[in-house]
Amino acid sequence: MFYEFDDEALSISVDEINKSIFTAGIINSRELAEGYKKFALSTQAVENIKGDLSVTSPAVEEYGQYRCANIFCEDYSFSLFVKSRLVIIVISSDVKNIVRDIFLKTVSKANCESIDENEFIEMLFVELICERRLLINNIKTRLEETEERILIKNTQESFNRELFEIKKELLEIRSFFEGIIDICDYFGRYDSDAFSICTSKAQRLKESAELLYQTAVQLWDCCQANTDMKLNSSMKTLTLVTTIFFPVTIIVGWYGMNFSSMPEISWRYGYIYVIALTVFVIGLVMAVFKRRKWF
Repeated sequence: MFYEFDDEALSISVDEINKSIFTAGIINSRELAEGYKKFALSTQAVENIKGDLSVTSPAVEEYGQYRCANIFCEDYSFSLFVKSRLVIIVISSDVKNIVRDIFLKTVSKANCESIDENEFIEMLFVELICERRLLINNIKTRLEETEERILIKNTQESFNRELFEIKKELLEIRSFFEGIIDICDYFGRYDSDAFSICTSKAQRLKESAELLYQTAVQLWDCCQANTDMKLNSSMKTLTLVTTIFFPVTIIVGWYGMNFSSMPEISWRYGYIYVIALTVFVIGLVMAVFKRRKWF
């Protein structure tokens, strides 16, 4: 899918690309492998985008006359090949068609009479940043709901998995914006004005992601502290119950020996006496605990 920007954006085929008119296109890695020679791209460029971009590729590379930017996040990954009057987006993964939709939105907003490669990339990056901003706002809402359940409602739910996923998403978003900033700094050498807005927006959203990450860490610690407090409370209750009935255990063991010399064995009120002694000891221990405010 290629568009030629003359008086208007016209859909053209690869064979119709005019080197004197700015053109932007979006293809997948298979289409690039089949037709990379038409774009005068090296085989090394094709090989480098076949793997996982998040693992194998730096943010910016150069292949002869092309400048290449690699952009990746959890939802998509693609390479951006740029040279004079030509921009090619090569999608490695885009299950939700996010990149394709953003590309078409950028094409629809472009001023066809004055657009060039730098302005098109800047507009594309602004749309990418806006898409990530919505994700940050969604994570912020999720964190606020989680915080309410932990601190206000004090529910018994387990938040470890949820907070772990949020932290993972925020780290991925921060990495995304770091890549955008690096790419903008690189392309800014050719047109600093066109990429200054992208750089500032990406920097602000990166800082927002870092703040939300710190919030998630604090909630994680709070969740762990609440869990520890509940465990300590349970252990305290168990300890108090054990301590209260410990003297009773001694009495049971003592009178369970049944020696013939024990006077209570033949005493008429021996049974009542042991019951009264047990109740007295339990009451005494509970009174001591209550006086010391142990419960």
